[in-house]
Amino acid sequence: MYSKKLFEIYKSKIIKEPDLYYSDYLKVKDKVDKSSAIYNGKPVKFLYQPMFFIDKDIEILKSVTNTLKVILDKVIERFIIDKDFRKCFNFPKTMEDLILEDPGYGIDYPMARFDLFYGDGGYIKFCELNADGSSSMNEQRVLYDILSKSLAVKELNSEYKFFDFELFDSWIDVLIENYEKFSGTKDSSPNIAIADFEGEGIISEFGVFKEYISRRGYNVIICSPKELEYKNKKLYYGDTVIDLIYRRATTVRIVDNYEHIKDFIKAYKEKAVCVVGGMRSQIIHNKIIFSVLHDKQSVNFLTEKEHEFIKNHIPYTCIFEKRNKVLMEEVCKQKNKYVLKPFDEYSGKGVYMGADFDEKTWIEIIDSIEDKTYIVQEFCEIPAIDMLTINGNKEVYFEKYGYLVGVFMYNGQFKGLYTRVGRKNIIAATGESLTVPNFILTEQKLNDLKEYLKNLGGLVLAYSGGVDSTFLLKVAHEVIGDKLIAVTAKSSIHSKREFKEAVGYINGIGAKHIVLDFEETDIEGFSKNPIDRCYYCKKELFKKIISIAQGNNIKYVADGSNYDDLRDYRPGIKAVEELNVVSPLRHLQFTKEDIRYFSKKLGLPTWDKPAFACLASRIPYGDEITKEKLDMIDKAEQYLIDIGFKQIRVRHHGDIGRIELGDKDFTGFSDKELMKRVAVKFKDFGFKYVCIDLEGYRTGSMNEVVVI
Repeated sequence: MYSKKLFEIYKSKIIKEPDLYYSDYLKVKDKVDKSSAIYNGKPVKFLYQPMFFIDKDIEILKSVTNTLKVILDKVIERFIIDKDFRKCFNFPKTMEDLILEDPGYGIDYPMARFDLFYGDGGYIKFCELNADGSSSMNEQRVLYDILSKSLAVKELNSEYKFFDFELFDSWIDVLIENYEKFSGTKDSSPNIAIADFEGEGIISEFGVFKEYISRRGYNVIICSPKELEYKNKKLYYGDTVIDLIYRRATTVRIVDNYEHIKDFIKAYKEKAVCVVGGMRSQIIHNKIIFSVLHDKQSVNFLTEKEHEFIKNHIPYTCIFEKRNKVLMEEVCKQKNKYVLKPFDEYSGKGVYMGADFDEKTWIEIIDSIEDKTYIVQEFCEIPAIDMLTINGNKEVYFEKYGYLVGVFMYNGQFKGLYTRVGRKNIIAATGESLTVPNFILTEQKLNDLKEYLKNLGGLVLAYSGGVDSTFLLKVAHEVIGDKLIAVTAKSSIHSKREFKEAVGYINGIGAKHIVLDFEETDIEGFSKNPIDRCYYCKKELFKKIISIAQGNNIKYVADGSNYDDLRDYRPGIKAVEELNVVSPLRHLQFTKEDIRYFSKKLGLPTWDKPAFACLASRIPYGDEITKEKLDMIDKAEQYLIDIGFKQIRVRHHGDIGRIELGDKDFTGFSDKELMKRVAVKFKDFGFKYVCIDLEGYRTGSMNEVVVI
């Protein structure tokens, strides 16, 4: 997680005045107790504690859930067309027949909640996929609304701006969108039913959905599938024709009640009513999906990258079978490593964590389970963080809570979050489960950068026009304005195109700018091209920039190096550190991915610009650097860019020009006529031979021969 700083700030506020916040907690609790956030007939259990996320967290969650969606879509498609593949799931025939029915609007699971563990260092493990009767949108809505008005959060709002995802109107948009696809009509006003069996589901949440749907001008009722009657090719609730059903009844309960809801089933099969969602959601909702995904032979239609994703983010899972002696022996002996879960239950029902039982009890549990009704799954580490506990004794303190994040997906798109926490191994009703509302900070890392730059007061920035320095320039200009001076070096090792673009951008935003005529080939030793060439270049360049800063009474000089630069051989970093040049992006751990992300949000033209090092980096260490060679490289790269290539490098090897291409550019060189034209041009530039590097473009390829 990238939001730990916010948890620390919140904690520091609470522990300074615990009595004050205890009193406020009582007010919050009273509001929650009187709200529609109800589970099993009682107010939801919660913490007086936000779950903080920043934009980076959201992007990561979007990325992993989108990748999983692609995989699941392939699995569902194969299930529909491949009779043998269906055997992996072992669904009853009645259920399988329902699953095979096309819901009629092109979406197999319109609503899903992917529950996952999300920790530090890219740790993500999917715990459960709820694609049938997904719930808890109302808990999140109510708790966010109430806690956002709490004393503790109000104080945070003076420094930070939070938001939450809207989960009701966005779902109604999906309902109507799918209905319009189903019916082939726009401008319609369908009668809508929210359908679940009596005594099932969260009635209070149904009522909130009904209220939201009614506000949009639709007629809506809450009913049981048993109350629906099919006659004259239409489905009725009493005298009202039902056109659209928001199905909250699970597929298992539909099958269990099959004989009692034949009118509903017939209407569904005959496409007399639009049911959002259809029964195909059961394919991914049943926990057996985790076992299927780990059976590489069964899912051999997935790519290697997708198999790797499964290995990294889906806990290893297989079907519980007592005849598998090796498995049973392993599960019995290594109980702390495993979890037993029923195929199709919810709220932690029937889940057994080996770590929670002694060996004798664990063996008894294993003996009591029927074959092919459970999965065996590896136990996943539960990420934890300090959160606030307030107990009945008026004690206010922080302790570790494990947390489970649910990602809502509507029509396959990320729509919001639902987070539960607990101090036990099962974060569910059968263990311990408390809801914490999600507070998303859009620009936490960006705020840190702005604060850092503000504290500098004034700054002279080495500006090249690349992704990193353009981003830093934009933010610094916004924060310190006229106290910023950008300096751009004009020399033979820099592309003429890059220089022109840099000058054009900086003129556009109106920042102070100085062009520094600087010739690196005049630096003693530079032209010999030693492996620490960049050290000499940066040392001399920043000495001149420091002189500019001193002449303008500005204390600080900055470069645009980022955190990822520490992973490559960068002798220039040593030079800037020796000269006390500040590196804000590196200091605050901005990766290249971070910089591109924020650049896009800020509308910078460089957000997707390819990385572009100096032209000297195209010449192998030890080969002399000359202006003639640099000019050849510049012309060759400019030509390739002019004819449509984007991520390229032209490496200079004497008479040979070696072209490195990005993945998307490789296909462009399949045209023989194009190859001939490129060869002719390169020879015009001074090369005698032209070749394409089969390994393609990679940053710092000349460093591959460097032994540090």
